[in-house]
Amino acid sequence: MLYSTLQSFGLRTVTDQMKPLYKTYALPFEIKDLPFVFTQFRKQIERLPKTFTENLDLISQENISIHSFIPNPDTLGIKFIQHELTPGEKAALKHLHTYLFEKQLAKTYKETRNCMLLFNDSTKFSAYLATGALSVRRIMSQLIGFILNCYGVTIFIMCIFNMVIVYLQKMD
Repeated sequence: MLYSTLQSFGLRTVTDQMKPLYKTYALPFEIKDLPFVFTQFRKQIERLPKTFTENLDLISQENISIHSFIPNPDTLGIKFIQHELTPGEKAALKHLHTYLFEKQLAKTYKETRNCMLLFNDSTKFSAYLATGALSVRRIMSQLIGFILNCYGVTIFIMCIFNMVIVYLQKMD
């Protein structure tokens, strides 16, 4: 249906058969229980055997329906949460200050960084970095200030030392 609609507008289309790494029946969960966050999905999939065979029983092109491959979020019980970031350097600096010093979310970054469901689950710095409203250098400067303010010089030096040790171990 999609293919013929695109062609009716004179658009050239190229189609390909989907070859998933795992068959639906091989997944460690039902499709209706598909994890909403990728990290949860990845952790379950990583437990599966790593043997892959060529997918020979492909579905014929005529039987493919977009609706059969994309589940409706309502039927899965997924509640979308809309987050809005104010653009610009002033907003970026305010967001950085709020993240680090007002809410002190850096303290829980390791636990929440892959959740992505709530606004405070990740830094939301990428949009500001991508538009140039915020620099990595500015974030690092403020993060160092946060660590010194919350934990003191000794903890900061220990963090730097541990990062150097990890870096050197990876070099071996």
